[in-house]
Amino acid sequence: MQSTRHWIMQFLREAAILCAILVAVDLAIGVKLADSFWMSLAYSVAAAAIFTGYRYHQSRKP
Repeated sequence: MQSTRHWIMQFLREAAILCAILVAVDLAIGVKLADSFWMSLAYSVAAAAIFTGYRYHQSRKP
């Protein structure tokens, strides 16, 4: 069983990576950073929560 700190760091890392990817894609297609950052952040936090929650759930199975 991993510590709580491990799962928090996993969540933050996944959210940061996904947010960076989404912002980079938005900038590549010509969307202004001010228009896309908050929506990209919201999507990345939601996706990271689902992904980390799933990994946590899988780690708890015997």
